[in-house]
Amino acid sequence: MSKGTPWSGKSTIMKQMKIIGQGGYTSEELAAFRLTVYENLVDSAKDIILGTRKIGLEFVRDINREYATQILEYEIEADPSFRLTPDIANAIDCIWKDPIIATVMDHSSEFYLLESADYFFSEVQRISQKDYVPSLGDVLKAEAKSKPKGIVEMTLDP
Repeated sequence: MSKGTPWSGKSTIMKQMKIIGQGGYTSEELAAFRLTVYENLVDSAKDIILGTRKIGLEFVRDINREYATQILEYEIEADPSFRLTPDIANAIDCIWKDPIIATVMDHSSEFYLLESADYFFSEVQRISQKDYVPSLGDVLKAEAKSKPKGIVEMTLDP
């Protein structure tokens, strides 16, 4: 049994136990994490944009102001066949590479940002590929938007 407060790492431990104790994830199980990874990536980009505004900073590159609007309006569809568009991947990549981001990150305690956001930003081009299947690293870093409540059962083979 694993008990603890929300966001304390329980699901990460369960994922690690599945990888070590059960030989990992099938390709279907990995694919099931795709939308969670997309949500983590896009939501983190939105959080960076809103955090930048909150602390009163502007993006250095003019195009990133346009990209910020595009990202804030972008929605992930709850459809397993959904894929990120190359345009949104490029917008996120450009925002993350804006020179102001280092200063924004110095103020990251002033706004919410997923702990693994930098991981997903650095992998945006791979994640946005049409044939993308999450890697084990992606699965370990991914955090479900709404954590399940109650009991989650996993049986580990001896």
